[in-house]
Amino acid sequence: MFFADSCINCGSTNFAKNPRDGRWGISAKSHFKYFDELLEYRLMLVEPLYDEPSCREFRIRNWVIDKNSRHLNNYASAQLESTKSNHINFQPLKADFYMSEPRLIFDLKLSVLDDKTEVTFHEFNLHPEKAITIPEQFRSLNSDSVIARKSFGKERGNITRNKGVKNA
Repeated sequence: MFFADSCINCGSTNFAKNPRDGRWGISAKSHFKYFDELLEYRLMLVEPLYDEPSCREFRIRNWVIDKNSRHLNNYASAQLESTKSNHINFQPLKADFYMSEPRLIFDLKLSVLDDKTEVTFHEFNLHPEKAITIPEQFRSLNSDSVIARKSFGKERGNITRNKGVKNA
């Protein structure tokens, strides 16, 4: 829907702001089953620079998280123990992400122009050694307390659409 000027189902043009509610899915079971073969996780985030259907500029970032990340392993273990779900909903730029010590590979701006595409790198390092700096809001957290607050496999609710409503 991001590039649409109107809803293909109802014709509405009254879109809410892009919620930025992306998630990287990691299977806790597979994390441990293939642990010896894993090297790392590579995570990418693509974000429009502004929330308009006409936007053709995007920030693209790529990180690597070591398979031996203490927090990621704690999270995967707790997820498996819960028996409700095997799926880790790993949210970009949230506590679990930062606590897993991601290292930035690249940060770039992609501009899709009428006659060409431009890429401007702000950061590029194929072998980063240091994890990115944890934002202040997450610095006081520790892995055990973050994991303890999780409600694994919780119900997410139902989503409905109002059919036939124009410009609602």
